[in-house]
Amino acid sequence: MADLQTELEKLNNQQQESQVALSAANGLMAGQSGVSERSQTVLADNLRRTQILNQQLSDHRLSTALQQQYQLELQLIELKNDYNQTLLKNSDQLSLLYKSRYDLLNVKQQVQQQQISAIQDVINQKNLAQSQDKVEQVQQQQQSAVKNDYIQKELDRNAQLSKFLLEQTEKTNTLTQDELKMRNVLDNLTQTQRTIDEQISALQGTLVLSRIIQQQKQKLPTNLNIQGLSKQIADLRVQIFDITQRRNELYDLDAYIQKVELNEDQPFTNTEKTQLITLLTERRKMGSDLIKSLNNQLNLAISLELTQQQITQISDQIQSKLDQQSFWVKSNNPINLDWLKALPMSLEGQFDGMMKRLGFPTNYDNLPSLLTYVFFLL
Repeated sequence: MADLQTELEKLNNQQQESQVALSAANGLMAGQSGVSERSQTVLADNLRRTQILNQQLSDHRLSTALQQQYQLELQLIELKNDYNQTLLKNSDQLSLLYKSRYDLLNVKQQVQQQQISAIQDVINQKNLAQSQDKVEQVQQQQQSAVKNDYIQKELDRNAQLSKFLLEQTEKTNTLTQDELKMRNVLDNLTQTQRTIDEQISALQGTLVLSRIIQQQKQKLPTNLNIQGLSKQIADLRVQIFDITQRRNELYDLDAYIQKVELNEDQPFTNTEKTQLITLLTERRKMGSDLIKSLNNQLNLAISLELTQQQITQISDQIQSKLDQQSFWVKSNNPINLDWLKALPMSLEGQFDGMMKRLGFPTNYDNLPSLLTYVFFLL
């Protein structure tokens, strides 16, 4: 069991390292996704600036100092153009490289998550097997017990406690899996938040950002919260307190047995005392195991509640940011000369479509007779 816990801790640390590497790879991929559009914008701006500088240089009245300044600027523009053309030329290869690295790290992280889940399953099964062994031991004690009514009652109490311990072990296992699942959701959501920030920074003002925003909105988690955690936490605190008190009463077994003899008004034989001590010692151990299981549940429930709060907070922040970006992001082509030239045909097509939906004719050869008919109706 100790080896499994060590391996689990090691995998958790490796997963955190993979998360950092994945974030860095995602930043490169997000930055690369806007390279083509930014390079084209720079080349277009440089072309306009080059035309202006050439016009200035054609002026014979220009001073020598300004001529040198403009020529140096032209050389700088040429270097920038070469750089941006190189970026455009290699853009696809770099995008593929960055995406391949991101996909590789993403698969690696998923494998680590599966390994963590598998090891946790083994640990849970071992804990469950130990609790089942307790139940079997108590059942064997019941069969071989000295025939005494009080001892039989104590055996029954041990049997009930062992079954309760088994139930709580199963609940602990379920909470462990829930906490692991929600932690993975939080990690993925945190990564999504970083991705969105990097994409907004890299693609600000581009058409592709609007599509990314819609895709990211659809990926946000919904209705994942486990209900009733606050009440469960409060109930666990009460249970731990009560069971701890009853467990602590069993540390002085001689005093406990004397108290039982006084209350039951019957002395125990040495054989009965020996068996009673064995039963009470076993109950004390089961009580300690039960307290440990309940404390694990309490810690897991608290962790789950905090994780859910973080998920809700980050999800709301992402949703707010995406909604805000939706108002400012460019989602259509700009209004320029080409757009104005295409406007009449576009309006005509929309108007014809509207007329068809309303049931009006789209050829206007019979328009005069139609207007005459409408006039008589009025």
